[in-house]
Amino acid sequence: MDDDLSPVACARLASALTTEEAATAIGTSRSNYVHLEERPLGFTLGELYALSSELNDDGLTYLNGWINGLFAPKTVK
Repeated sequence: MDDDLSPVACARLASALTTEEAATAIGTSRSNYVHLEERPLGFTLGELYALSSELNDDGLTYLNGWINGLFAPKTVK
């Protein structure tokens, strides 16, 4: 996917969802969804859970990879 896209945007696109469909899934406006997608750490856990129920396997792979990466142990160099 495009390096300029957030992991949530990649997940949505991989699942062939429009921003309108994703916004509806999490119960927000399209403009608020777009703002969140550009700054994905602003999503609540509930919103990510709701969105995940609309994603296909490819989209879930992106979303899960990003979430798991947030909690992966960090190495000090």
